[in-house]
This record gives sequence, C-alpha cells and structure tokens, in this order.
Amino acid sequence: MRDLGLSIDPNSRLATLDASQLDAALASNKSGAINAIHEFGANFARSAGVLNSASNFIPNRLGNLDRVIHYIDSNKSSLQAEFGLGDPARLSPQVAKALAAYNQILKT
Repeated sequence: MRDLGLSIDPNSRLATLDASQLDAALASNKSGAINAIHEFGANFARSAGVLNSASNFIPNRLGNLDRVIHYIDSNKSSLQAEFGLGDPARLSPQVAKALAAYNQILKT
C-alpha cells in the first residue's frame, strides 16, 4: 500500500494518502494498483469482522465497560463511602514538608 501512497503516521497513527503517488501508480500499472486496493479492502473487512465477532476483542471490551458502568451505578453510595467523593488528597504538614524537601533535592 505504501507504493500506492498510503502510509501511517508514526506519531498520530493516522493514515495519510499521497494522491500524486497514487496517480503515478495508477498511470504505470492501473490493474495492479486496483487489485492491490481490492485485496487490501477485503483483508481489512475480514480483520474488522474478526475483531467484532462474538467473544472477541471489541464485544468483550464493550461488555466489560457495560458491566463496570452498571456496577458503579448500582453501588455508587457504597463506593463513595469507601473511596470518598474524589476530593483531592490533603497532605499532612509532615508529608508536605517531606515533599518540599524532596522537590528541593531534585532541583539541585
């Protein structure tokens, strides 16, 4: 697919298409380029089908998330009683002093 101008950006992981490179590939070997695109599309569709099939990655993840959301919703008050309301942690004077000393050591 790289010869057809398709590449994946290593930082963003997004696909990019160089239209001039695709045009050049189509001009030099139109049937080969079209066959490569068809084969890529078929393989991509098969891969997506496998990932989305029952008991596979995507349905399992969505099922886990659904169960977690329902668990949290059903047990919100007991979870808040055990773990708090999400307030930021308050440092005791001793811990604050130790943290300040540690940060000072890091600066030197």
